[in-house]
Amino acid sequence: MRADVTALLNGNAGQAYRYRDQQRVAAVGAGGTLVSMMWSPSTDKLVQDWGSSGLVGKPVGFVHNGQQHVFARGNNNTVRHWWQAGTGNPVLDTWGTEGRVLSNPTGFAYRNQQHLFYRNPDGNLEHKFWDQGTNQITTGVWAGGPFVGNPFALVHRDQQHIFGRGPNGELKHWWWAPGQNPAHDNWGVSSGVASDPTGFSNGSQAHVFFRNGDGQLQHRFSLSNGQVLGDVWTGGPFVGNPHAIAHKTQQHVFARKANGDLIHFYWSPTVDPPRADNWGAVGVVTDDPIGLSTPDAHHVFYRIANGSLEHRFTIDATNQLVTDNWGGSLAPST
Repeated sequence: MRADVTALLNGNAGQAYRYRDQQRVAAVGAGGTLVSMMWSPSTDKLVQDWGSSGLVGKPVGFVHNGQQHVFARGNNNTVRHWWQAGTGNPVLDTWGTEGRVLSNPTGFAYRNQQHLFYRNPDGNLEHKFWDQGTNQITTGVWAGGPFVGNPFALVHRDQQHIFGRGPNGELKHWWWAPGQNPAHDNWGVSSGVASDPTGFSNGSQAHVFFRNGDGQLQHRFSLSNGQVLGDVWTGGPFVGNPHAIAHKTQQHVFARKANGDLIHFYWSPTVDPPRADNWGAVGVVTDDPIGLSTPDAHHVFYRIANGSLEHRFTIDATNQLVTDNWGGSLAPST
C-alpha cells in the first residue's frame, strides 16, 4: 500500500504510467508521431495517435492535477509536450526547449509543479519547471556534469533526485531538497556504469539500478540515515537499459538479453537474495522493456519483431501470468 501511495504521489512517471483507471504507454510510432496506448476496464485496449513528427527516443509521462502530461524529444533536439484532461484533445507545446535537448526527457510532478530534465548541448543537466501558482516556466542548469546518455529522475519524500552516467562510467547523482541548492555526488560509484540508470522510491529508501561492465545488474540504495549501500543481482548478462519499479513490498527490474529473452529480477522481504526469471518471454523482446505497478498486478511491456507492443502481467491475488498484445507500430528506441 505504501509503495502504491508513493507511486501516485510521485506522479507514477515513466514511459508507462497510470491515469484515472487507465494503464498508459507513451511511445514513438514507426512514422515518428507520438503513440498513446491505453487500457481501461471500460474501453479495453486503444491506440491513439497524438501527432507531431520526427520524434525519437523514449517519451516520459506523468499525471498532475487531473491531467496527463507527456514529453518526447524531436529530431531537432526540442522537447514536445502534450497535456490532456478527461476526454479532451491533447494540447501540444515545446516549453521553450528549441535546440536544447540532447537526450530523452525525464521528469515528474512535484507538489504544484511539473518538472522536466534533459542533457543540454554542453552535456550538462538542464532543468525546467512549470509552477501552477505563477503559471511560469523557470529554467536552470544543475552543476555536476557533463554526463552521457539519458538521465532518470524520481521524487523521494520531499526531495528531487536525478541520476545519470558520467563519461568515464561514474554514477552521476544530483539532488535537491526544499531550502537547499542542488547538490551532486556519485553514490560511491566512480566507474563501471554501462547503461542509463533507472530506479524508484519505496517511501523509506531511494534505489538506483544500472548495467555494469560485466553486463550484470548493479544496485545502490540510500537508507534514511543517508548511508548508501549496494549489491549485484545475479541473472545476467543483459544488454540495453534496465527498468525498475516498486510494487507493494516488492522490487522488480526488467531487462533484455542479447537473444531477445526477457530477464526479470525481483526481490521482496520473503525473496532475499534477489532472483531472476523470464516470465515466459523467450527470444521475442526487441527493445528495452518497461514496467508498471497497478494496485492488483505488476506489468511489463516490450516491443516485438512486428513492431507491436506485447504486455505481460502477474495478478497478485492468484499469481497468474497473463499475456496479451496492445498492437501499434512502434519505432525502435535503442
